[in-house]
Amino acid sequence: MKLFKSENSFSLATNRQRGEDIVEAITNLHDYWKFYLITFICIIISCLYT
Repeated sequence: MKLFKSENSFSLATNRQRGEDIVEAITNLHDYWKFYLITFICIIISCLYT
C-alpha cells in the first residue's frame, strides 16, 4: 500500500512540482522498504530455524 501511495505522490510531484509531494513520496517509500526489510529478515530467520 505504501508503495502505491509513494508512486501517486511522485506523480503528483512531477505534475504540480510541489516539495510536499516529494517529501510524502520519499516517506512512503522509506516505510515500504522498512516493512519489506523486516519481513525479509523474519523469513530468513524462520528458514534457518526450520
